Amino acid sequence: MVSFMARSLKIVIEESAEYLEKQLKQTRTASQKEKLQILWWLKTDQVQQHQELAHRLGREKSTVKKSGCKSIGEVDCQNCWK
Repeated sequence: MVSFMARSLKIVIEESAEYLEKQLKQTRTASQKEKLQILWWLKTDQVQQHQELAHRLGREKSTVKKSGCKSIGEVDCQNCWK
């Protein structure tokens, strides 16, 4: 069991989970698949904190925090990780 104590993600995703899942299945590039996977996890409330996201992606949490906002199109990263 993995537990995390940190700030929660506060992101609004307008696309439906069904749409994201369909796009995920149709996408061919690894970078696009990762971005869609992140969005789908967030939309379906499977990930609540950026540490959880880092764990699922197999990356350092600082890397996810820096690149995560760019991946999902957020300009102001301080607004992503609250």
